[in-house]
Amino acid sequence: MNAWLQEAADKSNPLIERMRFLGIYSNNLDEFYKVRFAELKRRIIISEEQGSNSHSRHLLGKIQSGC
Repeated sequence: MNAWLQEAADKSNPLIERMRFLGIYSNNLDEFYKVRFAELKRRIIISEEQGSNSHSRHLLGKIQSGC
């Protein structure tokens, strides 16, 4: 589990701090997916243009299905 998520789940932290930790976690997760998905899609497009079989398409399918 992510450290930010652990802090958000810790009931000894004040509620406002727990909400702040959730916000940081959510923001980090959004940024991760924006960067990683863009790179994965770029690789898929390149491999399709080159006519090669891409592991990236398989990986994207697994991610979208929830692994």
